[in-house]
Amino acid sequence: MKKIILSICVIASLASCNNKTESNLKNNYKKLFDKSMNSKDFQTAIVAAQLLLIEDSTQFVYADTLPELYAATNNIMACNDAAEAALKRNPKSERLLLIKALCAEQMGRIDEQMSLYNQLYAINKKPEYLYRITAAHFGAGNFEAVDNNIKELDELALTSKDSIDFMLSESEKQKVPLKAALLNMRAVMAVQKDRDVVKAKKYFEAAIREYPDFIVAKEYYKRLMTGGK
Repeated sequence: MKKIILSICVIASLASCNNKTESNLKNNYKKLFDKSMNSKDFQTAIVAAQLLLIEDSTQFVYADTLPELYAATNNIMACNDAAEAALKRNPKSERLLLIKALCAEQMGRIDEQMSLYNQLYAINKKPEYLYRITAAHFGAGNFEAVDNNIKELDELALTSKDSIDFMLSESEKQKVPLKAALLNMRAVMAVQKDRDVVKAKKYFEAAIREYPDFIVAKEYYKRLMTGGK
């Protein structure tokens, strides 16, 4: 009887130790995650989040940070997968749909990109989403849809203070007023669709007048004026 009692005590003691060890691990992972986020060490934050999820897969608060963390480290495939997993839990999340759409854009998946931006535009009638849909139509050569959308966007630009993000590098972007972005789009269309350099020049100059710091428009304009050099 004493042996049985002793065995039970030992087992209970071991279980208690295991529970304390697991608790200590989780606390350490959480501390590592918080410290990494505070110092913007996103690679380490990803590792800490994954370790926390290995310990407890229901810690969705950490799973839902992974899309942004992977985006911050330019890991597009991992970002896409993490966003897709998070969307299964929250399929109408504007934040997650936008991340997924940006991933599709980066990976050249035009149909998926267009579908996601249409979902976003249905949720929130932001001109930026209609602009992204229009850009996707342009990439697919659907110029009739582009023309129709630009007319709608021109109307929105009269009162909207929205801006469009233009990527300057993998980690740097510039916010450009909607009206200037539309003028730039018309200029690019004039070059690629109409082969009309004079029209393109007029629109690029108008875009730069509208927003003098418009880096992308200035680069396009410079290439146009130097024959692509």
